[in-house]
Amino acid sequence: RVLGGSIDRELPRARVAGQSSSGPEVDLVAETDLLVMTMRKLHRDRDLDIATTISPAARFRGDREDLIELAGNLLDNACKWAHHQVGLSIGKDADGFLLAIEDDGPGCADADLERIAERGVRLDEATAGHGLGLAIVRDIVSSYGGELLFGRSSRLGGMLVSVSIPVGGG
Repeated sequence: RVLGGSIDRELPRARVAGQSSSGPEVDLVAETDLLVMTMRKLHRDRDLDIATTISPAARFRGDREDLIELAGNLLDNACKWAHHQVGLSIGKDADGFLLAIEDDGPGCADADLERIAERGVRLDEATAGHGLGLAIVRDIVSSYGGELLFGRSSRLGGMLVSVSIPVGGG
């Protein structure tokens, strides 16, 4: 099933390869609203405040499913680990598209930051998941020529995951 999902995800990406900077522009507000609504349903047993900030200048030109999978995996992880607060921000800089997701959870030990995006790595076996989400995120970001960074949120104190995709990549 995972393999089939990967193939289904890769075929559209292959069709738009080389034209991502001129591809369709994703409606960031609509897609973010849907993701947040989905996360609130998935994590309805938790009292989470999910705040979003989207710059009007932000643009993502690429496969809509890539963006949903990328942001959805990161947002789901943040919701799993957060105590009460999750923040999602989308912006733009001179290089292109920026996405940051942070939470007020326990964060991640510095020693583990390098390996958490490796396929199958799970730092807490007691938490639901398969250890594939961050590896999928890494693969998507890489396919757009972007950068994926992990750290600690200075605002919320938990995990901060930042994605930067250059103008030509997204």
